[in-house]
Amino acid sequence: MKTLTVITLPATASLLLALAASPALAERPMAVDDAGTMDKGGAKVEFGWSKDDRTRGWDAAAGYAPIDNIELGIGLAHLHDQATDPTSQLEGIGFSVKWSLLKAETGLSAGLKFTYGRTRIDDRINPKENEHVRSLTGLGTWRFETEQLIHLNLGHEWTSFGGTSVGVN
Repeated sequence: MKTLTVITLPATASLLLALAASPALAERPMAVDDAGTMDKGGAKVEFGWSKDDRTRGWDAAAGYAPIDNIELGIGLAHLHDQATDPTSQLEGIGFSVKWSLLKAETGLSAGLKFTYGRTRIDDRINPKENEHVRSLTGLGTWRFETEQLIHLNLGHEWTSFGGTSVGVN
């Protein structure tokens, strides 16, 4: 019985401290991607919740490196826009492949990233509409010996919605 108390007391105290802690607030990931990939077998998961005026939603992303210099990603998102009448819902899914052509501890690293995404828009009046986005991006990263990084992304994006296609550099 004494062993159970020794284990239970620290566990209970830890749980109470965790519940009493305030949530951590962090800035969303940057929109610029780096040229590196995770090591083989590496994985990552991100989750976010956002609120902008009367639009609220969540997004989640996961990445996995099945082999060296290749990183695969999947993303999901759901937004609810209460500023429209009736309210609109947007659901998105996306896939990406990042290939690191050149990896360096210091100096230049370079890679390519291909992304495909689909957003389904439901405004509850019109039939559901889909937007499709494809992009190809060249990735560059310069790593200084002092560990500072500079990232450069150059690419092209193709968007199609309702039978219309648009390309953006």
